[in-house]
Amino acid sequence: MKISVWAAALAFGVGSMVAGPGWSAESGELLRDRQRAAAALKEKNPQRALKVLEPWVKKRPDDIELANDYALALAQMGKLDQAREVIEEAMNKNPQTAAAFANLREILSQQAAISYAKAMGKKPPNAQVTLRGAGPGAEAPVVLAQAEPRPGASVEPPPAKAAPKSAAAESKADTKAAAPQDRSPEPKDQKTITKSETPAAPGKSADPKSDEAAIAAAVTQWADAWASKDFKRYLAAYSDRFEPQQFGTRAAWEAHRRPRVTKPEPILVKVSEIKVKPLPGGDAEVKFRQRYESGAIKLNSVKTVIFTRDSGSWKILREEGR
Repeated sequence: MKISVWAAALAFGVGSMVAGPGWSAESGELLRDRQRAAAALKEKNPQRALKVLEPWVKKRPDDIELANDYALALAQMGKLDQAREVIEEAMNKNPQTAAAFANLREILSQQAAISYAKAMGKKPPNAQVTLRGAGPGAEAPVVLAQAEPRPGASVEPPPAKAAPKSAAAESKADTKAAAPQDRSPEPKDQKTITKSETPAAPGKSADPKSDEAAIAAAVTQWADAWASKDFKRYLAAYSDRFEPQQFGTRAAWEAHRRPRVTKPEPILVKVSEIKVKPLPGGDAEVKFRQRYESGAIKLNSVKTVIFTRDSGSWKILREEGR
């Protein structure tokens, strides 16, 4: 007899809740509602399951099993992004999993940044991650862990030191420097370029502070476009060379994002703690805290985005960990 994935997942989720020392009338009511939701999903009626579970999700936002049931209903409707967000929120609020979940996101973000740099032929970012402890007597200590290369990975040797010059070579160089140079008169129509007028190298700005401010403004404008449901302005925040993850083409990614940006429910998107780190080649890694609220979903997470200079302005090239 074959058992569907849905039936197995639902049986595991509901069956794990049994009477015990902490059993109460509310627990019994919750169990009955979870069973009602499970029956609704078996009947391919996720809307009824969501209606039954939503009050409980608001009441117990850190209940991971309940969040999993709610996510199953969202997934049956094809709302995979919202399903993921509900589970992430529960894991982030649950005291038993919050530290581990934060560490997992940090590690995945660092791995994504290293993979991106390798694929683009660029120097990897600083291989250091900030992890949180959650043991007894240490509520949330900050631990710095140096990431080690994987077994078999090639390690670049340190640059060879230049051999010291011999006394004869140094004497010859000094003599050459002291000798008078033959200077030809410059043409009158040739402009002498001073140090301050020297153009910046391609992909780099002569004013890093100005770039940092421009990138921070670009992040804020991207969030404002999302919150105001302006899909055209939202897309304009992305480079023509944007590399969507989990989608074969940009068109597929746009079709996926459109209903999520233009959804009928109110959307709140706030960004803060924006940190910009220049990358070799002229791009920039940007980390910021994002607060997102829409309907029953409330998230407060840290995002990593790669920005690139595109037609004179900073635009999103890659979103890490999405």
